[in-house]
Amino acid sequence: MIRYISLILFTGLAWGQARDKPKQTGEYAELKIITIPDNANVILDSTNLHRAVTPLVFKDVQVGSHGIMITKDDYYAIIEDIEVFAGQNNELTYTLELNKEIPRLKGEIRQLKLYRNLSSLVLSMSIIGAGASIRSAADDQYIEWKSASGEVASDLRNQVESKDLISTTLFSVGGFSVVIPYYIFEKKIQFLESELYNWENFIYVKK
Repeated sequence: MIRYISLILFTGLAWGQARDKPKQTGEYAELKIITIPDNANVILDSTNLHRAVTPLVFKDVQVGSHGIMITKDDYYAIIEDIEVFAGQNNELTYTLELNKEIPRLKGEIRQLKLYRNLSSLVLSMSIIGAGASIRSAADDQYIEWKSASGEVASDLRNQVESKDLISTTLFSVGGFSVVIPYYIFEKKIQFLESELYNWENFIYVKK
């Protein structure tokens, strides 16, 4: 089960205020947080909002219970209650789990954009190529037309004019066809980019 929480919620004191008030004493201790991989952000009772990263040492932490949240881009967040003890080595190590949705979405978006661009190129070049082929045939018939006479010349003239019209139309369509794959792929790309935005801008906790 996966639940997500807006990042904005944790940029103030809301998280600390929402929790039960920690059970603490008048003693203080040092707390070290290690994560695998490192460079994760740790929030202890809504502190460390300057986003210092692991490995991280909190000094003068009041002995007792505290709330901790660990976040790192592309990884699921960890949110839990911890205990800090006096006269002990308060060192906690967490192994973060990769959120596979983000690299999957990025991969799909890259793939779709590649298909879109290749499709644009292939479609456009195919249509323009067909136009060039017809234009070449028209040029050959034009030479025949100029050396012919009577009905043969009239028929060749009609064929040349028809081929000229078709080739000109295909050249125009070929240039415009570049945008067709964009319309075909863009809706799916926009949907995936929207999904990616949600994964990158919300804190997801895997339970």
